Amino acid sequence: MAEYKPPILIVDDDKLIISAITTMLEQYFDIKSATSGEQALKILNNYKPSLILLDITMSGLNGFQVIRQLRENKSEIPVIFLTAHSDTHTKEVAAKFGVLDFIIKPFDESSLLNCIFKYLKPTKEAPKMDNRTSLLLVDDDIMIISTLKKILAPFYDLSVANSGEEALSAVKTVRPDLIILDITLGGITGFDVIKQLKVDYDTKDIPIIFLTSHTNRGYEEQGLALGAADYIHKPFVPEIVRLRVKNQIHMINQLRAIQELSLTDTLTGAFNRRYFDDRLDLEWRRAIRHEAHIGFLILDIDDFKHVNDTYGHLVGDVVLKNLVTAITPCISRAADLLARWGGEEFAVILPGTHLTGTTVVAERIRKAVEGCKNSQNYSGNDDIYVTVSIGVNNTVPTTQISMESFIYQADRALYMAKQQGKNRIAIASKEW
Repeated sequence: MAEYKPPILIVDDDKLIISAITTMLEQYFDIKSATSGEQALKILNNYKPSLILLDITMSGLNGFQVIRQLRENKSEIPVIFLTAHSDTHTKEVAAKFGVLDFIIKPFDESSLLNCIFKYLKPTKEAPKMDNRTSLLLVDDDIMIISTLKKILAPFYDLSVANSGEEALSAVKTVRPDLIILDITLGGITGFDVIKQLKVDYDTKDIPIIFLTSHTNRGYEEQGLALGAADYIHKPFVPEIVRLRVKNQIHMINQLRAIQELSLTDTLTGAFNRRYFDDRLDLEWRRAIRHEAHIGFLILDIDDFKHVNDTYGHLVGDVVLKNLVTAITPCISRAADLLARWGGEEFAVILPGTHLTGTTVVAERIRKAVEGCKNSQNYSGNDDIYVTVSIGVNNTVPTTQISMESFIYQADRALYMAKQQGKNRIAIASKEW
């Protein structure tokens, strides 16, 4: 039997707006649409939606006239206005006709879904809308930027640059998921921009779609050779732009899912040793360039063999999972990283952190683990508490210091913490 979806009628004379809203809502609701007030009233003679999304400003009958006729015909179908107006008069008239709410144009997917879900619950669980895909639009033609915004704003978080130089600066702060880049720019060209992005470790994997009015095949070949993901030719068709961007985002999400599976520890969800090695190498080189501190922790569960021998390895797995759950809130910065080092050992990288801060984080982790009870996730009767010993190291890397010796010193500090009685931290000594 087909899944029931609550019916919604979208009324707007802008077909692009209807297409955008339909794309956002069709997985949760049964969508019908009308491009005029007259068409909407005709549809409503034989169709009763659970909700109407109604544009106010339309040619022919406007939104106020439509809802007036609905109320005169004793229709109590809930209405949410789609509008660019939020003035007092508009709100007063809307209140008179019992309008539920307003969705202000231009809107994004998050605000649209959150507004609708307040009044109409979908039959399937809606996604969390906290992390929207971000796009950087780069073109020196204001009209092109304006058109792209109209096409893409309902779906993505947009940033804009009007030159190649602005684009290179914006990428460092915005960190977009995708870049739409004009080839012909005043100053440096789109080809110059992509060359610089592709040699930078932090930006080399950002997909780039070129915008161009050139029909010369050589331009397309050059762009693809430089690493462009796709091309959009000017003048462009809005739906083609939307679909090309959507396809790239779909590929990005697939690659991220594959990458996540290959970089995380399947049991605990922490990053695995492979990813840890890559990230430490990256942060080490970055710290050398910027003459910055880097903090490092290596921690080991005390007497973990006793847990496995007494309660079994399945309970031991629960302890490892709970350990990661306890540690994760202790390293809240985006740049910090927790990885499973191996067995019952874990490691933490703290870029840009001095020794004092590294020690504070280590002690925070030690206390969090000490207070974590593990009995709720297995069928035994005992409360299982574990502790960790932590080795701490911190330095400002130079080309004269090897990363291997830095790790070795932290490992020695861990050994010292064990020797001194466990459930404690020890700091690496420069004299070792």
